Amino acid sequence: MALSFSKTVDGPFGDVVIKATDALKQQGFGVVTEIDFSKTMKEKLNQDILPYLILGVCNPGFAFQTMNRTPDTGLLMPCNVTQRENPDGSITVSAVNPDELFGILTSGNLMDLTADLSVKMKTALNSI
Repeated sequence: MALSFSKTVDGPFGDVVIKATDALKQQGFGVVTEIDFSKTMKEKLNQDILPYLILGVCNPGFAFQTMNRTPDTGLLMPCNVTQRENPDGSITVSAVNPDELFGILTSGNLMDLTADLSVKMKTALNSI
C-alpha cells in the first residue's frame, strides 16, 4: 500500500487550499493545525522554496473511536495533508493514507475504522 494519496491540479495556490479544505470538510475533516513550511524555511534557514503548506486534519468521530480503543493513536494525530507548488506551477495535494499510518501502531486493531477514513480521504482528494 502507498503511504499517501495524491492529486495534482492547476490553479492558484490559495484557491487550491480553499478547495482542498472544503473537500476535506465535506468528508468530516476539520483543519486543526496549519504550517506554512516555506515560510518556516525562510525564517529559520533563510532558504526560499516553492509554496508548501502542511495541514493537520482531524475527523472527530474517528479520533474519538480510535482513542477509546488504542490511546497511543494520539501519537499519530492529526492526519497530515500537504499542498505544494511544483516547478511547473501545478499544485500537488497529498494526504496520508490512514490504513498505513495507523497500521504501524495498532497491528490491525483499527482496520475497520481506518478503511472508512481512507475512503473519505480519497474522496476528498478526488473532488478537488
